[in-house]
Amino acid sequence: MIRCRQRFYGGLQLCLSGLLLLLMLAGCGLFGTGSTPAGATAVPAIAFDKQQGHVLIQLFRVPGNIYPPINGVPDWTLYGDGTLIFKSNNGSLQQARLSASDIQHILDVVVQENTFFASNQALYGRMFADMGSLLLTVNANGQHKTVRLFAEPDSTADEQTQHVFAIKNFLLNYHPASVQAYSPPGAVLLVIPRQTGDAPVWPYNDIQLAQIAAQECPYLPFGGREPCTNSGSTGLYPVYGQRGLELLTRWPLGTIGSVSQSGQDYQVIIWPLMPDALVPQGDNAPGVHVEGTNAGTWPLLAGYGKKP
Repeated sequence: MIRCRQRFYGGLQLCLSGLLLLLMLAGCGLFGTGSTPAGATAVPAIAFDKQQGHVLIQLFRVPGNIYPPINGVPDWTLYGDGTLIFKSNNGSLQQARLSASDIQHILDVVVQENTFFASNQALYGRMFADMGSLLLTVNANGQHKTVRLFAEPDSTADEQTQHVFAIKNFLLNYHPASVQAYSPPGAVLLVIPRQTGDAPVWPYNDIQLAQIAAQECPYLPFGGREPCTNSGSTGLYPVYGQRGLELLTRWPLGTIGSVSQSGQDYQVIIWPLMPDALVPQGDNAPGVHVEGTNAGTWPLLAGYGKKP
């Protein structure tokens, strides 16, 4: 009986000692509890504007020696609400919705690991005549910065150059778990008078191309048009809703259409409306951000259909 009690109390003491050891190990973080180990510093979250349509990170291609010398659709954009819109391999736009942790991971790679805001140059990479470029823009941590990237550098590139191109390649190769085709709130209709010969008739009589061409003339000074004579409202013509989606189906992104209306030939270019075109960006009024000729934010006219 005494031996049994001795065994019992000895086993109990052993169990209690083992339990105490486990608690000590857990307190040191050896079992991955998520707490910061003693002596280590937690990486602070990177602050950003969570507003819908606010651009956090963007890759925007600037056209080189091509026609037309304008581009209004970026390659890759992450917005504050977690919306990611990017061009797929076939040139179509895809969309994903990222979580807060996904956004922090991307910002960490860009801002912390590759020290984007520590860069002090405006241009990076190898420049060639008539070659386009890629603008990399970041708005985070209370900072704003845009740099221009040309062709990939060679192995002798400095550390800053290696960092900015590492950011570019990370973003372009970022693959969200779930994506779908981007369904925009409408399209932007660009109209350029240009004789093409044998052009099919424009199918929408309630959209007058001559009027749109005159309103867009100051922003599209090419195509062999006459000097601008319009003294009224100027800007780009949006087509909202289903009609805008129809235009994008007829003339997908990257194509130029030839049409005629009332005996005049035109070239039409259709851009999907991006989320940032409908909300102010910082101190700038809403509008379509365009790179190339007359680069800047081009205002939107009243357009066709109901603005969302």
